[in-house]
Amino acid sequence: MVRLEPPSDVEASERVVALTRMWASELERRIRLSPEQYFWHHKRWKTVPPGTAPKAGGIST
Repeated sequence: MVRLEPPSDVEASERVVALTRMWASELERRIRLSPEQYFWHHKRWKTVPPGTAPKAGGIST
């Protein structure tokens, strides 16, 4: 479980940015501690650049 509190020294309009940075840093720290437990399951790269052959089993354009 991760609990993040918005920093009190940050303007209200900047709290979303501050919390996003804190969350990303904490996620990265935990992945580095146990990379074998991390698996990226989101299809981030849905297409390949034009003129690039997709890898076997990859997504074609």
